[in-house]
Amino acid sequence: MASGLLKGKKLQKRELVLLVITLLVIVGMGYYLLEYEVQEEKIKTAQMELDELEKSISIYQQAVSTPAEIQKAKLQIGITEKRIEDLKSTIKEIKSRMKGQDIEILRRLKQEADVHGAILRSFQTVEKEETQGTMNFKRVTVDLTIHSDYQALIHFLNGLNSIPAIVNLTKMRTERVDEILPNIETEMRLNLYVL
Repeated sequence: MASGLLKGKKLQKRELVLLVITLLVIVGMGYYLLEYEVQEEKIKTAQMELDELEKSISIYQQAVSTPAEIQKAKLQIGITEKRIEDLKSTIKEIKSRMKGQDIEILRRLKQEADVHGAILRSFQTVEKEETQGTMNFKRVTVDLTIHSDYQALIHFLNGLNSIPAIVNLTKMRTERVDEILPNIETEMRLNLYVL
Protein backbone atom coordinates (compact mmCIF):
# COMPACT_ATOMS: atom_id res chain seq x y z
CA MET A 1 0.00 0.00 0.00
CA ALA A 2 2.85 2.37 0.86
CA SER A 3 4.62 1.54 -2.39
CA GLY A 4 1.44 2.42 -4.30
CA LEU A 5 1.41 5.86 -2.68
CA LEU A 6 5.05 6.44 -3.53
CA LYS A 7 4.70 5.43 -7.22
CA GLY A 8 2.35 8.16 -8.15
CA LYS A 9 4.14 10.80 -6.13
CA LYS A 10 7.69 12.02 -6.34
CA LEU A 11 9.37 12.66 -3.00
CA GLN A 12 10.43 16.17 -2.27
CA LYS A 13 13.94 16.90 -1.07
CA ARG A 14 12.78 17.60 2.46
CA GLU A 15 10.87 14.29 2.65
CA LEU A 16 13.82 12.43 1.19
CA VAL A 17 16.18 13.99 3.78
CA LEU A 18 13.77 13.08 6.61
CA LEU A 19 13.48 9.52 5.29
CA VAL A 20 17.29 9.16 5.11
CA ILE A 21 17.70 10.60 8.62
CA THR A 22 15.00 8.25 9.96
CA LEU A 23 16.67 5.24 8.36
CA LEU A 24 20.06 6.28 9.77
CA VAL A 25 18.56 6.64 13.27
CA ILE A 26 16.90 3.22 13.02
CA VAL A 27 20.11 1.56 11.79
CA GLY A 28 22.14 3.38 14.46
CA MET A 29 19.78 2.36 17.26
CA GLY A 30 19.75 -1.22 16.01
CA TYR A 31 23.54 -1.31 16.00
CA TYR A 32 23.69 0.26 19.45
CA LEU A 33 21.16 -2.15 21.00
CA LEU A 34 22.17 -5.34 19.25
CA GLU A 35 25.93 -4.96 18.94
CA TYR A 36 27.45 -2.15 20.98
CA GLU A 37 25.66 -2.84 24.30
CA VAL A 38 26.44 -6.57 24.06
CA GLN A 39 30.11 -5.93 23.41
CA GLU A 40 30.21 -3.31 26.18
CA GLU A 41 28.79 -5.86 28.65
CA LYS A 42 31.38 -8.45 27.58
CA ILE A 43 34.14 -5.88 28.11
CA LYS A 44 32.84 -5.06 31.61
CA THR A 45 32.70 -8.77 32.53
CA ALA A 46 36.22 -9.37 31.20
CA GLN A 47 37.50 -6.33 33.13
CA MET A 48 35.92 -7.60 36.38
CA GLU A 49 37.50 -11.03 35.88
CA LEU A 50 40.85 -9.40 35.14
CA ASP A 51 40.61 -7.25 38.31
CA GLU A 52 39.78 -10.34 40.39
CA LEU A 53 42.70 -12.24 38.87
CA GLU A 54 45.07 -9.34 39.60
CA LYS A 55 43.90 -9.32 43.24
CA SER A 56 44.52 -13.09 43.51
CA ILE A 57 47.99 -12.72 42.03
CA SER A 58 48.89 -9.88 44.40
CA ILE A 59 47.65 -11.89 47.40
CA TYR A 60 49.72 -14.87 46.27
CA GLN A 61 52.79 -12.67 45.80
CA GLN A 62 52.38 -11.22 49.27
CA ALA A 63 51.93 -14.70 50.78
CA VAL A 64 55.21 -16.05 49.40
CA SER A 65 57.38 -12.98 49.63
CA THR A 66 59.40 -13.97 52.74
CA PRO A 67 60.83 -17.28 53.98
CA ALA A 68 58.68 -17.06 57.15
CA GLU A 69 55.56 -16.74 55.05
CA ILE A 70 56.66 -19.65 52.86
CA GLN A 71 57.10 -21.77 55.99
CA LYS A 72 53.68 -20.67 57.22
CA ALA A 73 52.13 -21.64 53.87
CA LYS A 74 53.84 -25.07 54.02
CA LEU A 75 52.49 -25.59 57.53
CA GLN A 76 48.99 -24.66 56.35
CA ILE A 77 49.31 -27.10 53.44
CA GLY A 78 50.33 -29.82 55.89
CA ILE A 79 47.30 -29.10 58.09
CA THR A 80 45.02 -29.19 55.06
CA GLU A 81 46.51 -32.51 53.89
CA LYS A 82 45.93 -33.95 57.39
CA ARG A 83 42.28 -32.83 57.25
CA ILE A 84 41.91 -34.46 53.83
CA GLU A 85 43.33 -37.72 55.19
CA ASP A 86 40.95 -37.55 58.17
CA LEU A 87 38.02 -37.00 55.81
CA LYS A 88 39.10 -39.92 53.63
CA SER A 89 39.31 -42.10 56.73
CA THR A 90 35.84 -40.99 57.85
CA ILE A 91 34.39 -41.68 54.40
CA LYS A 92 36.01 -45.13 54.37
CA GLU A 93 34.56 -45.86 57.83
CA ILE A 94 31.09 -44.72 56.75
CA LYS A 95 31.24 -46.84 53.60
CA SER A 96 32.36 -49.89 55.59
CA ARG A 97 29.47 -49.32 57.98
CA MET A 98 27.04 -49.24 55.05
CA LYS A 99 28.12 -52.65 53.69
CA GLY A 100 25.25 -54.60 55.27
CA GLN A 101 22.46 -55.95 53.09
CA ASP A 102 19.02 -54.54 53.78
CA ILE A 103 17.41 -57.94 54.50
CA GLU A 104 20.19 -58.78 56.95
CA ILE A 105 19.75 -55.41 58.64
CA LEU A 106 16.00 -55.88 59.02
CA ARG A 107 16.64 -59.30 60.54
CA ARG A 108 19.13 -57.71 62.96
CA LEU A 109 16.51 -55.12 63.98
CA LYS A 110 14.08 -57.91 64.86
CA GLN A 111 16.83 -59.72 66.77
CA GLU A 112 17.69 -56.57 68.71
CA ALA A 113 14.07 -56.22 69.77
CA ASP A 114 13.83 -59.91 70.80
CA VAL A 115 17.12 -59.88 72.74
CA HIS A 116 16.06 -56.93 74.85
CA GLY A 117 12.50 -58.08 75.54
CA ALA A 118 10.75 -55.72 73.15
CA ILE A 119 7.85 -57.00 71.07
CA LEU A 120 7.57 -55.77 67.49
CA ARG A 121 3.86 -55.16 66.83
CA SER A 122 4.19 -53.75 63.32
CA PHE A 123 7.06 -53.52 60.89
CA GLN A 124 6.78 -51.80 57.50
CA THR A 125 9.58 -50.93 55.07
CA VAL A 126 9.96 -48.76 51.98
CA GLU A 127 13.13 -48.96 49.86
CA LYS A 128 14.44 -46.22 47.59
CA GLU A 129 17.61 -46.09 45.46
CA GLU A 130 19.47 -42.79 45.85
CA THR A 131 22.63 -41.13 44.55
CA GLN A 132 24.77 -38.61 46.40
CA GLY A 133 27.65 -37.32 44.29
CA THR A 134 29.33 -40.43 42.88
CA MET A 135 27.98 -42.77 45.55
CA ASN A 136 24.90 -44.93 44.95
CA PHE A 137 23.09 -46.29 47.99
CA LYS A 138 19.74 -47.54 49.14
CA ARG A 139 17.59 -45.80 51.74
CA VAL A 140 15.32 -48.19 53.63
CA THR A 141 12.63 -46.44 55.65
CA VAL A 142 11.38 -48.63 58.49
CA ASP A 143 8.25 -47.83 60.49
CA LEU A 144 8.13 -49.80 63.77
CA THR A 145 5.69 -50.17 66.61
CA ILE A 146 7.25 -51.74 69.71
CA HIS A 147 5.71 -52.81 73.02
CA SER A 148 8.33 -52.86 75.78
CA ASP A 149 9.32 -51.42 79.11
CA TYR A 150 11.57 -48.35 79.26
CA GLN A 151 14.74 -50.36 79.90
CA ALA A 152 14.15 -52.64 76.89
CA LEU A 153 13.51 -49.57 74.71
CA ILE A 154 16.80 -48.00 75.84
CA HIS A 155 18.67 -51.24 75.09
CA PHE A 156 16.99 -51.51 71.67
CA LEU A 157 17.99 -47.93 70.78
CA ASN A 158 21.57 -48.51 71.97
CA GLY A 159 21.65 -51.73 69.93
CA LEU A 160 21.07 -49.72 66.75
CA ASN A 161 24.79 -48.84 66.90
CA SER A 162 25.66 -52.43 66.03
CA ILE A 163 23.55 -52.41 62.84
CA PRO A 164 25.82 -52.48 59.73
CA ALA A 165 24.23 -49.36 58.23
CA ILE A 166 23.96 -45.67 58.81
CA VAL A 167 20.85 -45.29 60.98
CA ASN A 168 18.85 -42.08 61.24
CA LEU A 169 16.01 -41.99 63.76
CA THR A 170 13.62 -39.49 62.19
CA LYS A 171 10.52 -39.93 64.35
CA MET A 172 9.79 -41.42 67.74
CA ARG A 173 6.64 -41.32 69.84
CA THR A 174 6.23 -43.14 73.16
CA GLU A 175 2.87 -43.58 74.85
CA ARG A 176 1.53 -45.38 77.90
CA VAL A 177 -1.39 -47.56 76.87
CA ASP A 178 -3.62 -49.03 79.59
CA GLU A 179 -4.05 -52.37 77.78
CA ILE A 180 -0.32 -53.17 77.84
CA LEU A 181 0.76 -51.67 81.19
CA PRO A 182 3.45 -51.78 82.63
CA ASN A 183 4.82 -51.74 79.10
CA ILE A 184 4.76 -48.74 76.77
CA GLU A 185 4.02 -48.43 73.06
CA THR A 186 6.69 -46.78 70.94
CA GLU A 187 6.29 -45.81 67.31
CA MET A 188 9.42 -44.86 65.41
CA ARG A 189 10.67 -44.26 61.91
CA LEU A 190 14.23 -45.22 61.02
CA ASN A 191 16.08 -44.45 57.80
CA LEU A 192 18.76 -47.03 57.08
CA TYR A 193 21.38 -46.21 54.45
CA VAL A 194 23.13 -49.19 52.83
CA LEU A 195 25.28 -49.61 49.73
